[in-house]
Amino acid sequence: METRSHIAEFNAVVRLARKAQSVPHLRNPASLANFLYHRWYLGQPIPWPARTLPVQRRGPRSSGNLWRSWGGPEQEPAPAGGELARLQLACAPHTALHAITVTTRHADSWGVWWRLTSSAAGAPISAADATILFLRVADVDAVLPAVAELATAVRPFLSHARTPLTWNLASGISLVQNPPDDADFGRHRCNLIAQAVTANAQETQQDQVAAVLRAFEARGIDPTRPYVHDADRWDLCLVTA
Repeated sequence: METRSHIAEFNAVVRLARKAQSVPHLRNPASLANFLYHRWYLGQPIPWPARTLPVQRRGPRSSGNLWRSWGGPEQEPAPAGGELARLQLACAPHTALHAITVTTRHADSWGVWWRLTSSAAGAPISAADATILFLRVADVDAVLPAVAELATAVRPFLSHARTPLTWNLASGISLVQNPPDDADFGRHRCNLIAQAVTANAQETQQDQVAAVLRAFEARGIDPTRPYVHDADRWDLCLVTA
């Protein structure tokens, strides 16, 4: 498992955002955020259409473009928002089914609530958040050794992507806290960045980076640990990672 400073990532994304704003239609926050999400966070030139996985597992349901499965003790009501952690798997499209099978088998053995969603199968390229294993934040500390074992087992089926602003456990696998409003993590962070950059469009790059960091802090996010939204929900080992 790896720890590192994320400040360099903020510098890189602001540099990219400044270049992108030379294109007129990328000068508004929504368009810029979408561009940053696909080009910087996912490392993709364009969005790709997802397809439903043709697989039958314990308790699965297909809904639109997402495949869903779940297991562990029932939780009433189901955890949501900042109560959830996202274990993001950058599945290579041709190995998505293998990765999901391995992940499901491991998660079922942990004895905790979990939910898995995937839109990876059939995609032309891998994406950092195409397959997500949701866990309760309260359970993460207890299952962290098992997550490390899962990372080793599933690694052959993942791309070598390194996802920015996340806690990268290994190539292609990262951990983040779910945003409070249940928004997609990558889009949530890119929205904050785009809003800060466009609101300070006439400033220097250094000043824009500072504005982005302030925007994160205003939302209760420590820029040095941007994968955590509410540190009080996390155990010490994750807050200090």
